[in-house]
Amino acid sequence: FKLPVSTSMCITGATVGVGLCNGTLKAVNWQRVGLLVFAWIMTIPIAGTLAGVLMGILLNTPHFA
Repeated sequence: FKLPVSTSMCITGATVGVGLCNGTLKAVNWQRVGLLVFAWIMTIPIAGTLAGVLMGILLNTPHFA
């Protein structure tokens, strides 16, 4: 597969993998993993909103001829 992989995904996957190598699910900090997944999901809507607001501001600035 040729999927884009970010550094944060690699670090999270490695951390979970090492935690699971200890043999128990309790070795993984699931709260931290949940926060990382939430951050991945929220990145696109937040970036889109910021870009839309910025574009709206720039398109509605006064034009001086």
